[in-house]
Amino acid sequence: MGLQENVETAIRHGRSVIRHHGYDLNEATTRYAIIDPILTALGWKLDDPNQCRFEEWRGRRRENASGQTDYTLYKHGKPLVVIEAKSLSKNMNGFSEENQLKSYSVNPDLWVLTNGSHWYFYKNRKDFGTYRFPDINIEYRKIADTENDRKSGRQATIKEMAQMLIENLGYKQL
Repeated sequence: MGLQENVETAIRHGRSVIRHHGYDLNEATTRYAIIDPILTALGWKLDDPNQCRFEEWRGRRRENASGQTDYTLYKHGKPLVVIEAKSLSKNMNGFSEENQLKSYSVNPDLWVLTNGSHWYFYKNRKDFGTYRFPDINIEYRKIADTENDRKSGRQATIKEMAQMLIENLGYKQL
């Protein structure tokens, strides 16, 4: 299978986990059952510390750090993506999660906030609190990738969602 097919399969798997368990998964299970398979399908080697570090302290020294990132994704030694994972049951319509992302003392190319179902992307710090681009909802198959789609999103196929994830988070694209 190719990259596109792998990501589509991971999205289908995530949707089936959500349908089967509803929103009754804690953060660790959400990460293991939904987020990790999608990141792996996108080409990230989660078992390689050169590409992925979990619960990494973000600061010069641990005692001065501003918190632990759930995932920090690296390429060629540079932190490219910081991912803040939440439990599937977490309603992410408030901005406290964005403030948590903003507080990390790392400056990656991309910040991602996800509860496995919703995937919000931020290209820079000024986007926090204003706009999440794109906003992918794998449960309801919706994408908001333009200002017009911002509130409710538009219906999207699994293929479109996979393409959007690959473009924004694929290992080879970053």
